[in-house]
Amino acid sequence: MVIYPVRRIPFELWAQIFVLCLPDDNFVEIDASKAPLLLGQVCSSWREITLSTPALWSSICLGGCEREFSLAQIPLVETWLRRSGNLPLSIQICHPATPTSSHFLDILIPFSSRWYNLDLHLPQSLAERIVGNNDLPVPTLTTLSLWVSTLLRADKPLLFSRKAISLRNITLLVETLIPSLFNFPWAQITEFRPNSIVDTYDCFEIFRLCPQLIRLQLRNISSDQFDGNDHALARMPQLSWLHLVSYGSIGPLLDNLVVPSLREIHLEVDLNRRWPKTQLLVMLSRSSSPLEVLTIHRTRRVTSNMAANITELFESIQTLQRISVAHADFPTTSVYARSPEYF
Repeated sequence: MVIYPVRRIPFELWAQIFVLCLPDDNFVEIDASKAPLLLGQVCSSWREITLSTPALWSSICLGGCEREFSLAQIPLVETWLRRSGNLPLSIQICHPATPTSSHFLDILIPFSSRWYNLDLHLPQSLAERIVGNNDLPVPTLTTLSLWVSTLLRADKPLLFSRKAISLRNITLLVETLIPSLFNFPWAQITEFRPNSIVDTYDCFEIFRLCPQLIRLQLRNISSDQFDGNDHALARMPQLSWLHLVSYGSIGPLLDNLVVPSLREIHLEVDLNRRWPKTQLLVMLSRSSSPLEVLTIHRTRRVTSNMAANITELFESIQTLQRISVAHADFPTTSVYARSPEYF
């Protein structure tokens, strides 16, 4: 009897190959033309491997901007999630408030103990059914991306479960970030990325609430009413990665920061303002930061005397190994390194 070489491949190797066939995105769509559903249609052997590989079913995307979740999909979603065995689950939900909303949320509740990565695009009322329910065990929830599609009110902040003891990473999208409107377990968060307008005073409130931060990105910083003269220094002992974006001045923010662990910083400043070189150097000196990487985005003025700026930065920051300058006038990035291995 002839045994084809393909049949000699061990089951475990096939399983690894099939996992590599999943889309690059973190969340897998229910689509018969894509893995994992497509793989199970090839032959009976592949179907057996597909159904017996939990890693193929540990991620799912429900709903989307161009499609509404269908009640007819409920049995498929339940089967999909059961096939994931005991693996941590990555789930994306994009859904407006409709009559089917409660049904598709009910599917996920029994699996809450395995939620690991949640990406929610929901109105506040639906988001709270997932992340604000203190009756649900969520011991493995580590990463949350939350886009609240309704306006939050000061008298009704977003509820959040006290049982999310493992949550460390939050990405947040709301129009304006006011920390008091979110009952997150701030003190345990190590990475925070709000894609919202945030006032400079609220930046310091984030520093106060999140002393364990290691990575922080603040975009659309509004600094019009902030001068920093009467503000106490904010000490962030573990912060090693910082990305600041402002179309005002971020100098006053840097003037009031102490970051003794900072190794990488990205600065995006208004094209018509002077980039805050002096404040940056003073902050690094005050903090004794071991900075290794500096990236300057969207600026013209820093390029007017580029060689002198780069030389001064390398001379002033002895730990600095690489500087990247993303030019405003053309889509290129200039990279300067202290030694060749850092290119």
